[in-house]
Amino acid sequence: MTLGQRAAIIRAALRGAPSIVLQELLAGVRDRVVVAVTFLAMLELMKRREIVVEQADPFGPIIARRTTAAERAAGGGDGVDDDAPLDESLASFR
Repeated sequence: MTLGQRAAIIRAALRGAPSIVLQELLAGVRDRVVVAVTFLAMLELMKRREIVVEQADPFGPIIARRTTAAERAAGGGDGVDDDAPLDESLASFR
């Protein structure tokens, strides 16, 4: 399982709904590695300005939605390429 695979699941879920709840996406998942990699994929999609994630209350639901064109433009992004692979080298963490 890779960041790219988990990002693809998040992207697919957001193609079928205006928003998703992370906890619902992970319902039934017992493997902590899968949970962690899914969360990291979500963070990477946020960094790329593909999604916006909100959590109103501590320990509350984590809700993700696709960014709007206006949000991407305000953030300096031009277009979102859903097919662009994620950088799984973790070089940005050095």
